[in-house]
Amino acid sequence: DQSAISRELCAGTHVKLTGSIGPFIITEEEAVSAGVRRITAVTGMNAVIDISKLKGYVTRLQDHLGAHESEIESRVASLSSDLKNSQREVRELREKLAAAQTRGLSGLKTKEVSGLKYVSAILKDLDAGALRTAADTLLTNSDVDLVVLGSETLMVVKVSADAQNRGIHAGTLIKSLAARAGGSGGGRADIAQAGTKNPDQIKIALKAIPEILGPSE
Repeated sequence: DQSAISRELCAGTHVKLTGSIGPFIITEEEAVSAGVRRITAVTGMNAVIDISKLKGYVTRLQDHLGAHESEIESRVASLSSDLKNSQREVRELREKLAAAQTRGLSGLKTKEVSGLKYVSAILKDLDAGALRTAADTLLTNSDVDLVVLGSETLMVVKVSADAQNRGIHAGTLIKSLAARAGGSGGGRADIAQAGTKNPDQIKIALKAIPEILGPSE
């Protein structure tokens, strides 16, 4: 019958007339196998309800952004760009803060346990990335085998290649430190990090380094 536009909606759901389906909204598309894709859709009153929800989302976005519906996309894009720029600026400031505090540690007393030289300190207001950078810089610019730094609720351990050859593993060490600080952590042989909910516990963990590494010489 060449005059028929549609007789059937395939994939298991059959109708006498296409119009009886009502609104039809595709909600998902995915690959099932090579060359085969699946769509998920809602129809009828379920589609009407979904449309109503979407309209509600748009209205609330307009209220939050103080923008016309046609301006929402550009406003969200602008906010996203501003957020990325702000995050980059914060990251750069933290790196500068880490560098400044690391320079301040140049006169930090080196301690020795079981033939391993190490330094430990607590810095302020650094995130994980900045703390790792500080630990790496301190290890590179000193003759110690091990650096342990804490900041807020974070701890980072950095181990030299020589210390690794002697069996010191940063991931193993940080787990022991984290256990004493009421937190958890892990990492590679050269660098690892941990977190705790109580900043005061980090001081306790750092004091336990000699006990963890072995008897003092």
